[in-house]
Amino acid sequence: MILAANSDSKRRLWILIPILVGLTLLGLWLRSTQSSSRSGVDEGNAAIHYLGPDEYYLNRGAYIQQASGETRMDTVLLPLIPDPVSGAQAATDGGYVGPDVCAECHRENYEGQMQTAHARTTTLPSRETVLGSFADGENVLQTASPNLRIEMIEDQGKLFQRMVLMSDGQPQGGDFPFDIVTGSGRVGQTYLYFQGEHLYQLHASYLSGQDSWMNSPGYLDGVADFARPVLAACLECHTTYYQPYEGAANQYHREHFVLGVTCEKCHGPGAEHVEYHRRNPEQKSAHAIVNPANLSVERSLELCQLCHGGDPLRELQPPFSYRPGERLSEYYEFPQSDGSQLSTGVHTNTQLPRLKRSACFQQSESMTCIDCHNPHQHERGDLKLFSERCIRCHEPQACGKFELLGEQRIRENCIDCHMLEVDMSDIKLNSGGQRLMPTMRDHYIRVWDEATEEYLQQLDRVTQGF
Repeated sequence: MILAANSDSKRRLWILIPILVGLTLLGLWLRSTQSSSRSGVDEGNAAIHYLGPDEYYLNRGAYIQQASGETRMDTVLLPLIPDPVSGAQAATDGGYVGPDVCAECHRENYEGQMQTAHARTTTLPSRETVLGSFADGENVLQTASPNLRIEMIEDQGKLFQRMVLMSDGQPQGGDFPFDIVTGSGRVGQTYLYFQGEHLYQLHASYLSGQDSWMNSPGYLDGVADFARPVLAACLECHTTYYQPYEGAANQYHREHFVLGVTCEKCHGPGAEHVEYHRRNPEQKSAHAIVNPANLSVERSLELCQLCHGGDPLRELQPPFSYRPGERLSEYYEFPQSDGSQLSTGVHTNTQLPRLKRSACFQQSESMTCIDCHNPHQHERGDLKLFSERCIRCHEPQACGKFELLGEQRIRENCIDCHMLEVDMSDIKLNSGGQRLMPTMRDHYIRVWDEATEEYLQQLDRVTQGF
């Protein structure tokens, strides 16, 4: 049989095992007793590898090589739960109170911000928050291996990904729960699951443009991979707070978190602020909280750089230590980048370094991200709104295509000509024999001749009724 993963005594994992007449579910209580790597376990025509967090990134490539070539061996990667971290700090809420508490006094900003992609970048799973279909015929990811498929199922109100592997003519595999949804859904979503307090990525992700289940980014089509550890750097950009165990790669205190990028990500932990103003309701001057609008240009940009500036070279302080208004360089070392490289390994297309290449940024002493983006409102995709913000600084008549387009069209859409949709080269999806890369707006704002030509051709097609 295939053991899907280890777990502590509080977690139940349902395992499917082959028997002579079909498929039977057997409930097993599994304890985290393994302390060394198990690899190459032979299950008929499948090779099962149990990988710890460090080994996953060191040896994953070698293990999946057997999944290619004429002597193909079906490969399954499963998590080897590390030994518990000794001397771990007691769980703490970090001073975070969550956006619902902020709403007591800031209802309008709260209601707007909760509709943004930031707020929806991590959520708890439900049939509403998981965008992929669970309907029969639409809930299966058939991989490049004819023996391997992933099924999305609902059981007693909980959602699972079921790995089904045909081995020697018999189905076997295991169920892995949806525990955290990541991604607002514009590009897609991927999903995380816990084994005890250790967090891993599920095999199947959802791609919005295709409206279908896909192998998760970077996964080899045909290899079942449930062993990718979710590192604190991932959660630092996809959540407001999630307390990690110090010294552990992917172990977290499961009751101490604030999902989504919400109020306190930009304003700082709110516990002291809330306590003070509850005791002093007449005091209107904000106490113990950061207003990013009052930060210097450099500190404001660094607040966005944390997640929109590309991969840091190394961490200088523990995850979730940085607070708005502090020097980011004291917490992370970022590479010296002139923005010439579109992507540096994190799925934001290096937005801030690219923006800094733009003439409009270089010619301004005060431009920051919030000049164009209102973090309290859902604005994504509103080309007219963003174009109006361009026109605060750029007269429509200055456009090289003004005579051809006229003022109204320029006011409605500067974006398609000056901020090209480009491939997110660090997100590679392999599925159904295709290799796909989602797109994102390049924040290097300039005259793009090819984009302008495409926009004009699109206008011609609309005018001619095509």
